[in-house]
Amino acid sequence: RSAPLNLSGYRSATFDALARRVAAAPDPATRRTATRAELGLLARDLPSIPLFFSDGAFAYRSAVFDGWRFVKGAGILDKRSFLPGERTTPPRPAPPRQEPAPAGDHADSGSGIDLIDVISILVLAGVVVLAAVAVLHWRRSP
Repeated sequence: RSAPLNLSGYRSATFDALARRVAAAPDPATRRTATRAELGLLARDLPSIPLFFSDGAFAYRSAVFDGWRFVKGAGILDKRSFLPGERTTPPRPAPPRQEPAPAGDHADSGSGIDLIDVISILVLAGVVVLAAVAVLHWRRSP
């Protein structure tokens, strides 16, 4: 209940102690140090490997991400937008804010084929094969 993003059920007394240090940090520098220790423990324990990222709304300080590049991708293996990039042109101004698309509406996302599309195609192919088998069986029966 107190950790809604802990989907794997990860438990660690050491992590809990580090989390208390982060929460009680008196200044940003102390909080950063404690957070680094917390993230280091997670990197060593590796309680989960995220293979699916749900849609979410996140707040970022744009000044922190200056100089990074975006690499359009559709999965964990090509989400490299956090790699520092060589800038060949001056930074572009931020695009106007757009309202997020309703959940499940991915027709205009421009991301190409996604997992739901693949599953739908496979299910449709299975129905077609079953229908063909049924027709052949029906024709052969007297």
